[in-house]
Amino acid sequence: MIPELPKLPCPDWLSEIAAKPERAKTAALPLPSILADSLYYPGSGFDGDPVRYLAGNVLSFVYADRNRSKEKFISHIDPDRKGRAFLGYRPIPHLQRFLNRDEIAPPNWSPPYPVLDHDWEKQAYAHWSVWKRTPEHGESHGPLHFSFLFLGWEARAAFEALYILNKKKPKIITIISPGNAPLGVRSEFKRRVMENPVGTPDYLLCNGGRQPRTRWPQYGTFIAAVPDGSAKLWALGGGSPEIDDEIPGLPE
Repeated sequence: MIPELPKLPCPDWLSEIAAKPERAKTAALPLPSILADSLYYPGSGFDGDPVRYLAGNVLSFVYADRNRSKEKFISHIDPDRKGRAFLGYRPIPHLQRFLNRDEIAPPNWSPPYPVLDHDWEKQAYAHWSVWKRTPEHGESHGPLHFSFLFLGWEARAAFEALYILNKKKPKIITIISPGNAPLGVRSEFKRRVMENPVGTPDYLLCNGGRQPRTRWPQYGTFIAAVPDGSAKLWALGGGSPEIDDEIPGLPE
């Protein structure tokens, strides 16, 4: 957690489901709650830094990356794996499961634009879990619980299915070394984020040493750098209102 952003109290839905995880077996996925005040990380890979540095400011993390196979994901979140996914946390039994596609989007839904890989849905998957801080770590390590939703989806399609269809916006959008999709794809993704009818993300977390003028110029107010200096957090406002298409690679 960084001190420049407020600490979030644990929302009722998360504390209640963590207290009685066995109910999750039959309960519907609380998708609207998962998306509220979330961090969305397209082209995320298995980068745990946003959780490491912002858990507490954010309690729901949504990742999307079609280039990470289901098999690699299973290995990555294994809590007994050396260098496990989230240091100091373990998934709660009964609160980790793969999701059916219709829990993410309606059965006949498809992205409203051509996708880069027409076969991406054949390998697509989604997994939701709730993580709990281990007893040997205290409050200074991070919040007691957080939610983690990972989609092995094309990142633009994931944003459409999650945020646009559910009329939600992420609190923070994270753009860190996200790949080299064609310029038109990158621009379209950015426009969809910035023109979301319910609003734009409050913050942008991105790498790079200067104001993201040629990336996301609307974010012109510097908030803080994460502790290792690898990324900086910018707030909406103080920048140019124009959308500049000359953006570095965006998620595929």
